[in-house]
Amino acid sequence: MRVPKFLVTLALAASMSTAALTVPVQAQGNLVNEALRAFNHKNYPQANKLIDQYLAKHPKDVQAQYAKAMILHRMGHFIKALQRLELVLKLSPKDHRAAGSYAAINQQAVYHLNQGRTEEAIALANKGVEIMPKWDQREFRVARAGCYFAQGTAYFERWCASNDPEDFRKAMEAWEQTRTLDPTSATQQLVNGINAFIGGNYTLAKKLFDEGLAVRSNNQYLQLWQSFANASVGETGPALNQLNALTALFHRNPLLHLYKGDLEKTTGDFNGAQEEYTTALELRPTDRRIHTALKVLFLCAGHLENGISHYEQLISQDPNNFNLHYQLASLIEEGGRTEAALEAYQKAASMSGITPLQSATAKMGRALIYLEEGKTAEGEACLTPDDLKVLAESKSPLASLYAAYTQKQLALREKACREALLYSGPDSIFVHRSAFKAWADTEMERKQYLKAMAFIYQVWQRTPATATKRIEALQDQFTLARQEAYKQLQAQMRRTGKAKDDGNKEATLKRMEHQLSLLQDLALGESGTLLFKVQGSTEASVDRLIPEELSSGLPILTSSTVSSSSWVNVVPDWQQ
Repeated sequence: MRVPKFLVTLALAASMSTAALTVPVQAQGNLVNEALRAFNHKNYPQANKLIDQYLAKHPKDVQAQYAKAMILHRMGHFIKALQRLELVLKLSPKDHRAAGSYAAINQQAVYHLNQGRTEEAIALANKGVEIMPKWDQREFRVARAGCYFAQGTAYFERWCASNDPEDFRKAMEAWEQTRTLDPTSATQQLVNGINAFIGGNYTLAKKLFDEGLAVRSNNQYLQLWQSFANASVGETGPALNQLNALTALFHRNPLLHLYKGDLEKTTGDFNGAQEEYTTALELRPTDRRIHTALKVLFLCAGHLENGISHYEQLISQDPNNFNLHYQLASLIEEGGRTEAALEAYQKAASMSGITPLQSATAKMGRALIYLEEGKTAEGEACLTPDDLKVLAESKSPLASLYAAYTQKQLALREKACREALLYSGPDSIFVHRSAFKAWADTEMERKQYLKAMAFIYQVWQRTPATATKRIEALQDQFTLARQEAYKQLQAQMRRTGKAKDDGNKEATLKRMEHQLSLLQDLALGESGTLLFKVQGSTEASVDRLIPEELSSGLPILTSSTVSSSSWVNVVPDWQQ
């Protein structure tokens, strides 16, 4: 089972202790004592009012300033609390207590992620990194590591939704700082495990998370990543149990509901999956990962009409939401209703108030329908040069797909296909499907028919059974490739038959005759089989379509082997 690369994250960390606040005698007076009593009774507004009255007369009282920071923390004013701790450290340099509180308050960035508030989390994490003391003592280094970890987590979470390479870069840099500042076993295993997971090595990632939990068994962030790793290596039961336990603690965390839905989808519990996805969308309605997961669910469950009704209802409630219009158009397309999809994409592209990237993305949806059908002129007419520039500058995989169909040189088309297959965003299953289709067309032009058949098989595995028109086209293309491969093999047999006998002629002719028999019986299948795993995984089965006796070493072609084998010579700039 596979979770998409760069699959998704959020932190689950304990907030600060709720122990009663105490202040040394020298800072105490009537106002301070009253503030402390209010604090310990959780009357934070009253405690804040009283401590302010005291600080108006005693602004350099370190202990009272520290009390003010703790009160601000309890009131939810986290950045103000960090700024107050900065003042404490100016008044009392190397105050270890303040440094510990820095890290604890900064973990509220993680809390924001658990509530689905990514932008607030980024703002808080950045502030923590900015003002955290740079002293080299062990406790300060660990506290700073906590700030960087929260920062990396916040940016990675946003990257999962935006696919902005700048967010990914910032996340990786922050996590590397975490590892440098706090090279303890659990921290190392966590960061190393995340890197392995992002790279697609789920077995290694699971091993590293397991080792980290052996050191810090109660670390909920390690538990979360371990659940993702368990799901990725096929241990669905343990993964679902872990997510159930974590969801009980953080029931407003949209990504936990997303992952629970993914796992329930893999077990065939479509109703349970839809319920989890719906909850996730209520908590974070703009997250395209959730929309994509729900779209795949509707397709795999054969509930196309329910899916269309779902998005039409959402659009009636929020008619200016571009993402809803785009998802509806995409769902209609995946259901095989080409003309309706063209109209839906056009409607999305013509919406007022959308960004140039959104407009270009919707136009590209129209273009790819035409391009996949071989209607190059119609596809190119859908976009302007400015549209293509916007897509290229955003590093959208759609720019690569467009090049995969429109480049004149076959080598450039293949290069574009490989670039598209390296994309790992939430809708990568559909991007990869289109890339494999373009690559199949390229191999057909090269008269490499066995390779073309293998690519067509990859397209077929990612095509929903409801897309009758697309399935029929794939069947026709596969049949044509098989016929041409058959002719090539017959011609090769004739040449071999006319050649001088080198002692192997009879055996060679028998082998070719067997290959002809295999080719004649080879069939694509009756319907598409859109695959889904955790997060609507992009990977198809590694079952070999073309028998080994026929393929002469032809590799099993999936986006995984394409991105990790000698087939690859193109890596996006942001991955170098």
